[in-house]
Amino acid sequence: MAFADLDHHLLLEQAGMMLAAGRLADARAAYQRAIDAAEQAGDGDALGEAVLGLAGLWVNEQRGPDEFATFQLAVDQAMRATTDPLIRARLRLRGAVDARYGADGSQDDVWTAVDELRRLDDPRALANGLSLVHHTLLAPEDAEARAAILGELTAVAARAANPYLTLVGVLWTTIDAFLEGRPDAARSLQHLRAKADELGNGVIRYVTRTIEVMAMLRAGQLDDVELLLDDLLRFGTDVGETDAFTWYSAQLLTLRWYQGRATELLPAMGDLANSPVLTRFNRAYLATSAALAAEAGAEDEARVALAGVAPFDGPPHGLAQSSVWLGTMFAVVEACAHLGDVQGARQAYEALLPYAHLPLMSSFAVTCAGSTHRSLGLCARTTGDIDLAIDHLERAVADDLRFGNRPMLAITRAELAALLLQRGAPEDRSMAVGLYEQALATAEEIGMTGWADRWRSARPGDAPQAPDQGRFVRNGDVWEVAAGSERALVAHSIGMSMLAVLIASPGQDVTVGELTGAPAEASDQPLLDEETRQQVRRRLLDLQSDIDEADADADIERASRLRAELDALVDELTRTTGLGGRSRSFAGASERARTSVQKAIRRALDRIGEQAPGLAKSLAESVRTGTRCRFDPTEGLPAVWRTRE
Repeated sequence: MAFADLDHHLLLEQAGMMLAAGRLADARAAYQRAIDAAEQAGDGDALGEAVLGLAGLWVNEQRGPDEFATFQLAVDQAMRATTDPLIRARLRLRGAVDARYGADGSQDDVWTAVDELRRLDDPRALANGLSLVHHTLLAPEDAEARAAILGELTAVAARAANPYLTLVGVLWTTIDAFLEGRPDAARSLQHLRAKADELGNGVIRYVTRTIEVMAMLRAGQLDDVELLLDDLLRFGTDVGETDAFTWYSAQLLTLRWYQGRATELLPAMGDLANSPVLTRFNRAYLATSAALAAEAGAEDEARVALAGVAPFDGPPHGLAQSSVWLGTMFAVVEACAHLGDVQGARQAYEALLPYAHLPLMSSFAVTCAGSTHRSLGLCARTTGDIDLAIDHLERAVADDLRFGNRPMLAITRAELAALLLQRGAPEDRSMAVGLYEQALATAEEIGMTGWADRWRSARPGDAPQAPDQGRFVRNGDVWEVAAGSERALVAHSIGMSMLAVLIASPGQDVTVGELTGAPAEASDQPLLDEETRQQVRRRLLDLQSDIDEADADADIERASRLRAELDALVDELTRTTGLGGRSRSFAGASERARTSVQKAIRRALDRIGEQAPGLAKSLAESVRTGTRCRFDPTEGLPAVWRTRE
């Protein structure tokens, strides 16, 4: 039977099956046939359902100017034709979220439309609508609103008991974790991969693979990504993802930049920047053209492109925040740095400073350019504030270690080394040598060939004998630990502060009470009385029951929160219960302080060892912990240390 002969309801059902399977290209064609059939049948409700299906899973899938206008007319026509209040509310929200990418749309219209959908209280329709709203909130300034929408979406998807909607919740949870630089992002991605493969949704499997490629780029698996990108593009094109080529281009550009070959792509950037399928918000490729042209020495071309980006002009023609704003600003800063644009660097610094804690990530976590602190450091360098630039780059090194971005870690270390040489303080040269060596070792290991060639020629020769002085200095939330040619930048912790106290007083005993303020007296008071222990045990049973319920409802956030409480209670019960289930007594305060100091210092040394293993080993051999602690430098460690907070 030909499609033209099929009942419009059957056409709708077939199109819905294609959309549920994530076959967007096939679904679009099928929904267009359903639209034609519903119009012929005069069925307004079926027409509304077909137009909603044609819209797809994401916001703004109708990209070309003519296609966008035609689709908005179809939404208006379907709203007039349908008699179903729920379909009308869904159409109004779809029109509002897509209009955000046109000339006249506003987020206020989106909030009004989703409120109408909430009042109708249909879990499935609301979950789909909340996913669209979340998609409009991927700019860094929207983080708080985005988190609230995600929490609501997760709860509503559980009520809908729909596996696809649960999967969408997991997808947005994963994307948000990466955009916010959270440590649970990798675990969330693994969960998403398992769920996407289990459900078999083509487009979400493609998005998941794209995020995985971003993670591979951050891990420095450059050769592997080189082999995967073309196949990933074919996969995305086959399932009908509108952004498949755009994401491919972004990841290829990231790969080439990490390899030190980005200027090879300069001719292609102009074509991408003028693509009719890019939204009015997306000036990332134009900004990239400016950065690459500036790096290649084509200053006029770079300045023309940068003027087109209009990063600081303000509305309505300036660069507005969007899902690609941070990535665009990364390129803007690169261009300003190469051009020596002091005014642009100052403006970029002010714009980026509120987001210093974030990774420079774009869209659906498709690319990552490391820590925002690095771009802030380049701005400061361009304006001539070398000390401020060094501070930001030191923070960027710590962030890139946390994000696991090895290529950006190498690049930032080398840039930090160059700034230290420029500043020329007594200890800067030896630190710069160590940073260059670390950057080169990483570059040679993972294939950053272009960068490695530059750094070999930029690094200083053998440094003169450094003064016999170590550094254990805190700058903000980052500690700098250095001795000889080894150097580590470590996030602040109580253990680092304790080490600083000991190192500031070599050869002197320091009591644990001085380090922690713990009292010396002991007590035989039980940690938990019997009634309290029974209450804890009952709470454990209740928590396990609640976790089982959350797992059954696919409420990931609630289950995770409950498991954290369960783990904490189990740890507490284990700590406070002795042989035969009897409650332990309080150990002496000095004993508790001794244990806490020992653990805190051990953790601090482990963190130093991640970057400077030899230095951490020597420090560990020099530090004695107990009720009295002491630092006696072993042979090879400086006898004099600079310490301050």
